[in-house]
Amino acid sequence: MPKKRLEQIQKELVRGLRVSRRRTREPVIHAMIGITGAGNSTVARALAKRLGWSVIEKNRIRVKLREEGPGFKPATTDQIAYAMLAKVMRERGNAILDSDLVERPKRRRLERFARRFGARVAYLHLICDSDVMLGRMLRANYNPKTDIFKSAA
Repeated sequence: MPKKRLEQIQKELVRGLRVSRRRTREPVIHAMIGITGAGNSTVARALAKRLGWSVIEKNRIRVKLREEGPGFKPATTDQIAYAMLAKVMRERGNAILDSDLVERPKRRRLERFARRFGARVAYLHLICDSDVMLGRMLRANYNPKTDIFKSAA
């Protein structure tokens, strides 16, 4: 099967994103801060389920780029994540971004993006004991086709 182009993958992911109408006065982007294995994705999914917000899972984007497209780079992953965030904002929803926004420049970029939509950004900083984090990564059942962070352990 031929590889898909980046633009095609982005369109598929944006189109497939479900957006629930927000119940807050202003749009909110809730972003995770935490390193690999701290529980960013797990907490993001739990919050999204509880709040009814859209969750943008960067690991899902990376896997799709790796399996169906040109492979992933941080810039292309971010491009798609921001396109998905833009859809949520345009459709009057709220979003949870499971990304690892540890670096200040990443947070500043997200805040500039949010201002364009009149959105607030709220961060949740996840901290995990290094032994627990390493144990999670070592116990994970990795699928070599989809799991791209096995080397993190």
